[in-house]
Amino acid sequence: MGLFIAVVPVLVTLLLLAFSRISAAIPPLLGTVSAAIIALWYFDTPVENLVAAWNDTFWTLIKVLAIIGGGVLLSGVMDRTGAQRRLAGWLSAGGPGVASALLMAHGVVPFLETVTGFGVSVLIGLPLLLSFGFTPYRAALLTLLGLMIGPWGSMGPGTLIAADAAGASLTDMGLMSGWMNLVPFVISGIAVAIIAGNGYTATNIPGRRKVFWAAVGAGSGVVLWGFTMTANLLLGTPVAGAVATLIMAVLWLILIRRGRLTPGPGRSLVPYLVLLVGTIIGQILYRSIDLGVLGEIMSSPALWSTTAALTALTFMNMQPGDERALPKAALQMWWAVAIPTALYVLLG
Repeated sequence: MGLFIAVVPVLVTLLLLAFSRISAAIPPLLGTVSAAIIALWYFDTPVENLVAAWNDTFWTLIKVLAIIGGGVLLSGVMDRTGAQRRLAGWLSAGGPGVASALLMAHGVVPFLETVTGFGVSVLIGLPLLLSFGFTPYRAALLTLLGLMIGPWGSMGPGTLIAADAAGASLTDMGLMSGWMNLVPFVISGIAVAIIAGNGYTATNIPGRRKVFWAAVGAGSGVVLWGFTMTANLLLGTPVAGAVATLIMAVLWLILIRRGRLTPGPGRSLVPYLVLLVGTIIGQILYRSIDLGVLGEIMSSPALWSTTAALTALTFMNMQPGDERALPKAALQMWWAVAIPTALYVLLG
């Protein structure tokens, strides 16, 4: 009986998620309230224990909300300065095909998910795949298959929460997540290759070609997994997904463009490089030197995503109307994401 009562808050949350018209904050809010009531009433949990749980969670929650804020700000700047469109034009030159699909699903889409997150990768990846020449149905499937980078999305706040809850280091939790995600990486690659090659519906395609496509997709998944694990071990969990997917994107671009990456998107890549390099340096310093709170700040993606956004504003042009609208739009988007996220953290 106790086990059933314990899962009631989770069931309440899942049930409410089925209602698409209610606010995103309602399911975790009611789930959290029901969890607190059950803990106090059924399990006789002392109030002091709930307060202690809140205190243990507070700083993790602050870190997560800061990471979300930096990612939202960077996304808004890149969109309103036109940098995203310039990147899209550069990437879409290869046209539809298996290689282009794997470039997007194992490179561009998961890279955007790691450096911004919160669905931004879908908003950018889907139109980009349409510009490649894929049908809307295939473009949607390929975009969603690019979200297999989950544990490293948004520079890993979810993995940070899991590490704190388990009492493990962030690097160890990232490596464990990597071992668990080998199969999803491989399956996503196979699915992407078959979908892009029209191999799951066409009857006039030789079986050997379908097998070859599947092998290429599986190989891409294994290589991406290897890069992710290596980056996780050497550079830290927050940047592991971004580094690995960036390398994969470059490799597929080299293959598609036959070794020629120029003319490129120019300065549009600079903010992402600031985010990556800054976070990598911060992680190395944090693991090498005891800097206390300063070390935690320097290693946080929140600092470097905000720095990247501010850096972009120094050399990228933005319309006056967009300059005025950006702070309010970024704050509204952050609020819409932050409140449900905070409630889910408290529910956990």
